[in-house]
Amino acid sequence: MDPSDPDFKYLGVDRKQLLKEQASFDAKNVIWVEDEKEGYVMADIVETSGDTITVKMKDGTVSQLNYIQSQSKC
Repeated sequence: MDPSDPDFKYLGVDRKQLLKEQASFDAKNVIWVEDEKEGYVMADIVETSGDTITVKMKDGTVSQLNYIQSQSKC
């Protein structure tokens, strides 16, 4: 493969972009929460206070729940 080939951008992997995307994920700030439709969904932890966790779902919904109601961190 020739990196100067215009079609190479569709076949090659930009390692800098992969590292940037990988760095944005922090498993300490993510938790699995029960969902009626999908079973469990991943949510970002916004705040913790004792056993209460405030989470933001991917659809933008913010919920407060007990740590026991959620799965352990990813």
